[in-house]
Amino acid sequence: MMGKRGASATGVARATRRMGSDTMDAAATLPREPRTERGRRTQRAILDAAAAEFGDKGFHDSSIVSITQRAGVALGSFYRNLPDHRRS
Repeated sequence: MMGKRGASATGVARATRRMGSDTMDAAATLPREPRTERGRRTQRAILDAAAAEFGDKGFHDSSIVSITQRAGVALGSFYRNLPDHRRS
């Protein structure tokens, strides 16, 4: 029987219990691997720009907008390439 959350939520919950928290914590911190060369270049540009921003301004004074501007990519690219970010 499918509840409000659907069948996939149940499967994810079961997989999480089987895998253990250590595995899930490590997987949650890694960005997903882009499928194309263009995607890999975009993701690398975002990660490099973030490192430069954090080095120049510090973590708390950096923003997603400043990172994407420095990387020369659209704001949506940040959300597309790093889906596990946390909004402040």
